[in-house]
Amino acid sequence: MTRGLYRLVRHPLYTFSLVFIWLTPVMSQNSLALYTGATLYLLIGAYFEERKLLRDFGEAYAEYKRKTPMLIPGLTFGKKYTRPLSKS
Repeated sequence: MTRGLYRLVRHPLYTFSLVFIWLTPVMSQNSLALYTGATLYLLIGAYFEERKLLRDFGEAYAEYKRKTPMLIPGLTFGKKYTRPLSKS
């Protein structure tokens, strides 16, 4: 599925879960530990989910993965698209 929120990020439910927990107005040491653990849990879960999706859908998912960021819209690592250099 590549419509709706899936055009912006590959894991919109994880993105909104992280936004929800990290934008809590009160932070204590206990909640910081809980939020850090939940964040690691979601990131590890997303990693294993991505592996499964690559196995199930192959090149189609690999192409979607190249075009769409994992959790944060607009955040890309490395060079995805290269522009030809113009001679000036």
